[in-house]
Amino acid sequence: MTGGGGITPDITVAGAKTDENLKQVLYRDDVFWPAETGVGGFTRYYLGTKPTITKDFEADENVMRVLREYLSKHNVRYTEPEMAEGLDWN
Repeated sequence: MTGGGGITPDITVAGAKTDENLKQVLYRDDVFWPAETGVGGFTRYYLGTKPTITKDFEADENVMRVLREYLSKHNVRYTEPEMAEGLDWN
């Protein structure tokens, strides 16, 4: 007879939680932070375009345009106010 409770991990780690709706959507839809790969779908997509990335890289309006196109193509819903609010995410 087994206990039926499954395997109990030695260390438990809380999942990524956020209070902000757009962050939750971006996580759930594999845009930025999938735990299993370390980078999200947008990061893989953007790096696949072979941009020049330096240590001083900042997401300029061109990067934001590509992000909006990616979100649209992958049916990720967002509003411009949410996007503007998220510009200073760390």
